[in-house]
Amino acid sequence: MKPVELIISNRTHDVASRFERISEDERAQAREQMASDQFNEQLARQLLCDISHEAGMPKVWAALQAAAGIASIDSIKARVTAAHDAQRREAEQHPAEDADVRQ
Repeated sequence: MKPVELIISNRTHDVASRFERISEDERAQAREQMASDQFNEQLARQLLCDISHEAGMPKVWAALQAAAGIASIDSIKARVTAAHDAQRREAEQHPAEDADVRQ
């Protein structure tokens, strides 16, 4: 697993290297785009995905805790169990609708 700082550094260097590969004529537009909130919000989302796939689980749990209050495997298990129980109750309350969905 990689340290988070290395993951962020790798992604930002990838972005910067793409900038170097474009023509001089396209660079002004690219600089403007790279300064936009939309571009940087997308980069932040990509960084979070990278971290979720490349960092150690303590960092993944910390990110989930910050975003959704999920801090452990037990938290995930509890949510899956609760969702399953809710779906089962819903199916018991509306058996005809459930049968229509399965067909």
